[in-house]
Amino acid sequence: MLLKKSSNSGEKNGVSYLNVYSYVVEDVVIDTGSQSLHTHLGPIIDAADFEQVMITHFHEDHTGLCSLY
Repeated sequence: MLLKKSSNSGEKNGVSYLNVYSYVVEDVVIDTGSQSLHTHLGPIIDAADFEQVMITHFHEDHTGLCSLY
């Protein structure tokens, strides 16, 4: 998932981007993304019905939105 971001994580053609790795496989979410992405990912999470969340490791950019599930 590639999200447009206001600060400089990476820049291409004058637009800043942030790579976000959060996957959905059937009814399982793998990593949730950072809390700072709540505005972008919150509506997707709210609209979906997941059975499980798997976390690959305990860094905030992978666990930050766990509380929404």
